[in-house]
Amino acid sequence: MSDGEIDNSEAVALISEARCKIGITEYEMCKRAGIGQGSFSNVKRNRRRLRAEMARKLAYALELPMVRLFELAGILPRDGSQG
Repeated sequence: MSDGEIDNSEAVALISEARCKIGITEYEMCKRAGIGQGSFSNVKRNRRRLRAEMARKLAYALELPMVRLFELAGILPRDGSQG
């Protein structure tokens, strides 16, 4: 992947897993997070990069570890101790 490409796949996979675990729809997740479903769709389809504000809202709505989501989204560098 080149520097200009967007790849939200790992972050979106974590978000989807958490959403399914608590049994809510994508619509309900976006509503709880206070984000537009269209905005999340653009992230999911790699049209837009997952930014800190949206990641923060999703982490709170899904009770995800924010640091982990930020790492997977490329907002924070990954912790080298994780495999």
